[in-house]
Amino acid sequence: QNGLSLLHVEKRGIPLVAVGMLLRSGAMKDPADRPGLAHMTAAMLLEGTVTRSSQQIAEETEFLGAHLDSTAAREHVSLSVETLTANWRKALGLMADVARNATFPARELERVRNERLTDLKRVADEPNLIAQRASRALLYGPESSYGHPLTGTEQAVSAVTREELAGLYADQYVPGSVTVIVVGDV
Repeated sequence: QNGLSLLHVEKRGIPLVAVGMLLRSGAMKDPADRPGLAHMTAAMLLEGTVTRSSQQIAEETEFLGAHLDSTAAREHVSLSVETLTANWRKALGLMADVARNATFPARELERVRNERLTDLKRVADEPNLIAQRASRALLYGPESSYGHPLTGTEQAVSAVTREELAGLYADQYVPGSVTVIVVGDV
């Protein structure tokens, strides 16, 4: 009814469940002046919701013996959780809360921004990564979403606002752009 697609693959024998949410979004939709916006938005999903702080998300994930992760690629964003079969419904509820109710808290944004800036400075010291970035910019053009760095630039990461994150989230994190894949002993 809402356009969300659901796939299920039953795999008995091991009491584990993996749930993945793939969103048709990613760096290809980053504005030219904000490379890395999709990546930063995905990173911030785990930093707080309407009902949970980042610490509560981390503690609940650990209590469930789960692994919760989010990342952005060029053409998609993924949010995933892996857990024991006995905990899969609670873990799915946690993942759904993160996917549907992210709040992008200002305090957490500053922490994540500082982490990203440190990572970008580290990249500047690695010849392989420098060559990779340069070749993508030459091949696709520096203004192309395929030519700009997936994780952004120091200038873009420094300037990104909570409002930009929330705007991308409101525009792109919609059920019609989502495929949920459930694999495991369910």
